[in-house]
Amino acid sequence: MYIFSLAIADFLVGSVVDTFGLAYTVYGKWPIEGPIGTVSCYFWLVCDFVNSSASTYHLIVIAHERYQAITNPLQVHTSSKNVKSALAKIVVVWFLALASWTPMFVLYHDTILADGSSCIILPPDAIFTLIQNIIVYNIPQTLLFYFIVRIIYTLYRKRSFNLDKAEVESTASTSTSSSTVGLDKPDAKTAGSRAKFERATRTMIVVIVVFFICWVPFALAMPINAMCSCIPYRIYEVTWVLAYMNSAINPCIYFIFNSDFRHALRQLFHCKKQ
Repeated sequence: MYIFSLAIADFLVGSVVDTFGLAYTVYGKWPIEGPIGTVSCYFWLVCDFVNSSASTYHLIVIAHERYQAITNPLQVHTSSKNVKSALAKIVVVWFLALASWTPMFVLYHDTILADGSSCIILPPDAIFTLIQNIIVYNIPQTLLFYFIVRIIYTLYRKRSFNLDKAEVESTASTSTSSSTVGLDKPDAKTAGSRAKFERATRTMIVVIVVFFICWVPFALAMPINAMCSCIPYRIYEVTWVLAYMNSAINPCIYFIFNSDFRHALRQLFHCKKQ
């Protein structure tokens, strides 16, 4: 359910934000003029900021759920079946994504298309921009970094413990062939579940690492540019294009690393062909 909601945010960024952004870059100005141009520019900016933040907040929720599943699997197993709880978290994610950008749009909406061609919103107060950057970028990225480090560390400790335990059990094992047959199926089922869980965790780790690669340059460039305007426009442009690319890269990661995603995609295209 979280992945589906995250996919919606990535789809909106890829279909709406990237499409208008490409036209904006090619033309060198906002391609739509008049009152409709102002409304469309406003919509584009809201869609850009809100969906990008929603994508980040979804990753935080997914990383937290994965961390809980590793440290306390029994509790997560009983609570993850609660659809209402998952829906409530998704609603909170989208609400926070909208609320985190509302002050800027309310206070500085008059700067949008102020020169008639630039579809940007420019808070004149550098301190406001810095605070906004901390709230929507630095804090979420810090939380993601914390969870990713804890997940990797916990998995490493559990893997080391399981290897030591398996070595001790294999050394001390004197079970007969009949008892081995009785234990084969549960062991195979447990091993399959563990392997699937580890694959999902690895996919999540890859998604978050790619997120950092795509978003950290922009998160650093934005406050620096607000404070001193010392970053060349082309370099600044590369940072936000790289950030946009994250929404296009995520589906590729799911396809490469997630067999369930590949199977669902094949089924979708198979049904369309029929």
